[in-house]
Amino acid sequence: MSIKYKNILVVLLIIILLGLVIWLAATRNNCEIPDQNPEFYTQAEAKDIARNWVLTNSSTYKFDGYDLNYKSVKLLKCVNCYQYAYSFKSKYPGYGDRTGAVLKETVTPHVITVNTQKGEVIEVITDGKYDEIKMELLGEQINDTKTEATTTTIANPASTYCKQQGGSLEIREFIDGQRGFCVFEDGSECEEWKFFRKECSMGKSFCQDFCGDGTCQEMVCMAVGCPCAENANNCPIDCTE
Repeated sequence: MSIKYKNILVVLLIIILLGLVIWLAATRNNCEIPDQNPEFYTQAEAKDIARNWVLTNSSTYKFDGYDLNYKSVKLLKCVNCYQYAYSFKSKYPGYGDRTGAVLKETVTPHVITVNTQKGEVIEVITDGKYDEIKMELLGEQINDTKTEATTTTIANPASTYCKQQGGSLEIREFIDGQRGFCVFEDGSECEEWKFFRKECSMGKSFCQDFCGDGTCQEMVCMAVGCPCAENANNCPIDCTE
């Protein structure tokens, strides 16, 4: 083979090799490399996410909750999943937004668990009974016609007892909030919780108790259903000497 032909073959081989190198480089650049490092949240980061969710989104805590404290963390059976437990107290019993319900002030302890997955809150349960995300008791859904959202209300035992004993419930406004009164067919009445605790009974009081409404009822009528007479001794909150 002549030198001329050898030189031509060498050039052709070089061109072919260069083309192969360029093709391999282009192919490599166009390949999609799967993400080997998905977004990961540490326990501390997920803990902060869980706590902030309770403070800003839990309807039970936002209504009257306070004193939120971290209790424990538990690893769940999924990737980057944790369950955080917090304790807190509420001023009144019950769950969710209880606006409009007749409530008796009773400090109530709660435990709320927050499940997170890859930094996202996926489940929040209070006392193992109330779903804070769906805003309903577990296994029970109650529609709120005002907000078209689901809320829950807890039956007032004093109100229930009043109706069971043949009375009717009447709500009155006072300086410190609303109070319920059990009114009977004979015209007598009792404050519902006093009646529930048997501190008052039907037929004992035939006047309406307005002590605490900010007005001293000194001069009243004597008929059934009139306001009870007030003075500095029996109603110092309204009457001063």
